[in-house]
Amino acid sequence: FIRGGMLGAAQKRRQNLYRMLFAERDYPDVPMVLGWASSWNTGVRLLPNAESRDSVLVAIPLVYQQSPPGTQIVIPSTLVGFGSVKNSGGRPLDIIFTNQARKWVRERTMGGNFQFAFTLPREVSPFRVEKATVLTNLNVAGRGYELLAIPNKRLYPAQKLPVEVQRGSSVQLTIPVAGELADLSDQIKTVRLRVAFEERRSSDVVSATVYGLAMQTSTGRDTWLDADVPTTAMGADQNVLTVAFESGTSESLTITSIEHLVPLHHGSDPSGLTEIELNPPPQPDPHGRIVLELHVDHAAGSMNLWQLDRLEMTVSGRVLEQVPADSPD
Repeated sequence: FIRGGMLGAAQKRRQNLYRMLFAERDYPDVPMVLGWASSWNTGVRLLPNAESRDSVLVAIPLVYQQSPPGTQIVIPSTLVGFGSVKNSGGRPLDIIFTNQARKWVRERTMGGNFQFAFTLPREVSPFRVEKATVLTNLNVAGRGYELLAIPNKRLYPAQKLPVEVQRGSSVQLTIPVAGELADLSDQIKTVRLRVAFEERRSSDVVSATVYGLAMQTSTGRDTWLDADVPTTAMGADQNVLTVAFESGTSESLTITSIEHLVPLHHGSDPSGLTEIELNPPPQPDPHGRIVLELHVDHAAGSMNLWQLDRLEMTVSGRVLEQVPADSPD
């Protein structure tokens, strides 16, 4: 594609070759730089004034070198791996990008939660992200949307899950939080707590309270509740987070997992390509993965179509010292 012009015959031939190459699921199996060059001497002699129309596609494998600790680098989106996450916290997620076919699911009517993993080259691990931007082509048809980060370290309740809440009763869970959030309290203002439970057969009311703040009350068959908890409620003097759950009267409730997410960006109806700086910048896990969640609101009573067909991440930051395997975190 050449912006502002039509494709010539040679460009169309090259485009068709690209389509055939990338239709192969295992190509390229290593990072490549592709370029075009004049064809080599095949030993066939042409007339002096003959026009040569052939060319050669050159594929050059890239070899990464380990970056020294302390190096400041920028990792462009072309070097950041991308794929959908199918499950989180033991529950299935909606899919809008198919990893096997490497294709976006076009036009949806329902909103949902979609998770994506961005993988940094292992040669820069461990890495401290200082700035992260995503380039997206998202049209949510007037709905609200959010981007959230999935932290590397999860919050786990002191009680062993699953926990059953008997019908008509309540239960309290204590979740240790000191230490993990202390270092980020100057950057992260809000943590979203997500509680998942087994699918219900009825539409009983389920509610929960966190530090006196009511979580989103569910009256349907949703399999999780969300609550935004300010990090000021989890300061150094608070080493546990207490969550109280209450179920409806016709059946019990089984809590299967508790996750926390960090809201990064929210908006509505961007048009065309949009660049978003993520604040605070999400950090990779020990495997170099940054997991983001896209939440798109449902449009009640509306059949407006929305779509996402591009999501890329560029990061910059600093390479850290390798930590020996037997050293404490």
